[in-house]
Amino acid sequence: MGAVQQLVDRKNREKLPIQIICVTESDVDGLMGAIGRPHSKTKGVLYARSTVHGKAFYALAQSWGPDGSPSKNYVSRLVKADASAIGAPLFSKEGIKDKKVLLAWWYITNGDYSAMKGLVKMAKKTDEAKGLLDQIESFYKEKIDATMANPISTLDDYDALATYVENMNDSKTLKSEIKAAKKVLKAALKDDVLKDEFAARLTYRKVTGPSNAGCREIWDRLIGGLTMITKKYPGTKFGEKAQQKLDTLNAGGFREFANNFKSGGC
Repeated sequence: MGAVQQLVDRKNREKLPIQIICVTESDVDGLMGAIGRPHSKTKGVLYARSTVHGKAFYALAQSWGPDGSPSKNYVSRLVKADASAIGAPLFSKEGIKDKKVLLAWWYITNGDYSAMKGLVKMAKKTDEAKGLLDQIESFYKEKIDATMANPISTLDDYDALATYVENMNDSKTLKSEIKAAKKVLKAALKDDVLKDEFAARLTYRKVTGPSNAGCREIWDRLIGGLTMITKKYPGTKFGEKAQQKLDTLNAGGFREFANNFKSGGC
């Protein structure tokens, strides 16, 4: 922590660029364990899922607050909250004064749709809640209709529709759309075109799941598992991700680094 703090202080003093360590979904725990970094909110270090540039970086360090203003988290102690960096919220809060409705807006705007159930109930009592609910349901109806206009032929299409269904599961207005979408999703699971995609994703998540990153056997299994995915499921989305991860591990010297781990203790 002391060394990291010194680096952050120097960055601020000399106005140096911010260094970003880019990793993917399940790498964070493993990478933290491998480098001995404690699982704490270390100021000045950001683990991102993909490469970002310019203002987009700052958006990762902040979000919209429950009062409708830009809100900073621990990373953004390095920068000042900036609404233009975050971008416009997905749904407008214009005219909302009720604190409970504004809180629901905050949750949903920041991706937590557990607030939908409460919003549906509030919409029966207040125009503010109904207006917000109408916005959200109209947005997702359009998304669902557009996605279902053509057969589900890719993993991205499947995931998108599944997300829309999950987010709108508490909607009363979109009951028929949700029901139809669930049927499409169920049928897609048996589709021969997508079968390998689902299998590749499941295997990828098992191979790259949380583990003891300091164990030699775990690293060997990771390399072996990723290699197997690339050979068994070539051309799939997660077959390509497995190859990208292998390339990153090789280019980044992780394989050589792992060779220093002791065997046993997994």
